[in-house]
Amino acid sequence: MNNLRILVVEDKDMVAQDIKETLKEIGYGHVDTANTGEMAIRMFEASNYGLVLMDINLKGGLDGISTSEKIHKVRAVPVIYLTAYSDKATVSRAVKTAPAGYLVKPFDSKDIEIAIELAVANNVNVFPLNETGSRTKLLKTGNSNKNILNEEIIYARAAGSYTDLFTASGRHTLSMNLSSFMKKTVAKNFIRVHRSYSININFVKGMKSNRLIVGNLEIPIGRSHRRSLKEFLDTN
Repeated sequence: MNNLRILVVEDKDMVAQDIKETLKEIGYGHVDTANTGEMAIRMFEASNYGLVLMDINLKGGLDGISTSEKIHKVRAVPVIYLTAYSDKATVSRAVKTAPAGYLVKPFDSKDIEIAIELAVANNVNVFPLNETGSRTKLLKTGNSNKNILNEEIIYARAAGSYTDLFTASGRHTLSMNLSSFMKKTVAKNFIRVHRSYSININFVKGMKSNRLIVGNLEIPIGRSHRRSLKEFLDTN
């Protein structure tokens, strides 16, 4: 039985129970349901869910997209949207929250199974604060998983559909692109400085012309990133 804890957010009780039974049938036994965005946030704060299946059209003060935004402020987690609406405006708004998947109703058990497998494989899962007060990420590196602390990452470099993370112990390849990594990471000390590079500001030793000295390397500062870098440095 898969140990992944899943939260299903769906305001129609019969649909929620149907999804829950489907998840159990395909091997996910740790499944809870919430019927409002407010309830989902409370449950998410109280439990270590590794995945959220979120209906966009929820009753109450928060719809699914707003609920996802608030959940991500608590902790980064893969969210798969479930919706009967596939219009351009809804999709565009949902995409801004960097979802791990998007299933249009009606869908079957195979659709859900594939969506979950892809979400887990491509996601950076953020666990609760550890004893040192820093968040630990479970990074999908090649064919193995490795725990890497935020503060261990010196810089990240784009590698096509992947991202190379560099630490004192070496290079680790993450199975998502640099933009997705930056959207999902909760590391407050990270900033994009070039289309191919994001850096941990704690490792910056200085600046040389249009380059940052990070560790023993000189990393270029992209023209379009100079202003945001200056603002970041001014506020940190």
